[in-house]
Amino acid sequence: MKRADSISDDLATIVDFHLSLGRDKCVSYLPINTINNVLNKTTEAMCQQAMRANLKCMVFDDGSCWVKGGAVYFYSESELSGLIRKHRNLLDSLGWEANCEDVVAKIAAEYFEADHAVMPFIVEAFGDDLILR
Repeated sequence: MKRADSISDDLATIVDFHLSLGRDKCVSYLPINTINNVLNKTTEAMCQQAMRANLKCMVFDDGSCWVKGGAVYFYSESELSGLIRKHRNLLDSLGWEANCEDVVAKIAAEYFEADHAVMPFIVEAFGDDLILR
């Protein structure tokens, strides 16, 4: 029973990590396969959990996402809006719409190499400078 409790705690930690969004990390995602087969949840259940945490949720299928099998993206609308304002000139220069839904859709649609001009924005959005290492 102890091992099952440990696994359950580990899975809860994964969910908490992806739904603990704010100023330092305002966007996160989980592959749909991970949600279904590892967390044993549905995308609908994950989105409901995100909404209870005052987060937005967008589901992208395999055809609209760089992640094989699709992914669910979570974001803090207020924090991402602020980050978009901060990087407005960069996003404008790339032809990106300056709203949360369009920005998340762009991030989900394409895998960006570390040297792409948008990476400083993405690194800040995901709160992860390991992307550039």
